[in-house]
Amino acid sequence: MDQVIVRPSENGLGLLDPVATVDDVAAYLRHVPFEPAMIAICRLQAMAWHIARDGQAQLALAREFFGEVVLLDRFEIFLKRHENGVLFGEQDFFLLQRLLIEYARDGQLDAGMTPAEFDALKAATLRVRSVVDTTDY
Repeated sequence: MDQVIVRPSENGLGLLDPVATVDDVAAYLRHVPFEPAMIAICRLQAMAWHIARDGQAQLALAREFFGEVVLLDRFEIFLKRHENGVLFGEQDFFLLQRLLIEYARDGQLDAGMTPAEFDALKAATLRVRSVVDTTDY
């Protein structure tokens, strides 16, 4: 059992029903500029790599990425219920990166992202989990 990890779904967090589809995630990504969004996700993935099995460290990373939002309370509850729980997974990042390639609009790195664009990227980052795995944890 020490090799088993669980990640929260949208349903498991009590957020959305029905859960996201590829089209739902793509709709968010159409609003983000490619280069800044890809760099942001690559940096998040790199930070998550070193804490792949540490739910509490991932909670701190989620707080840094998502900000102080109600979602963090739901993440905390999830991690208390699942001692083998984590918030980020490699598959999520791989799919998100692929969808960014396909759907993000052109955008140069030096232009950065507006708050609304970054919010769309955060939403896609959260919702892609449901596309990768439909398990309700």
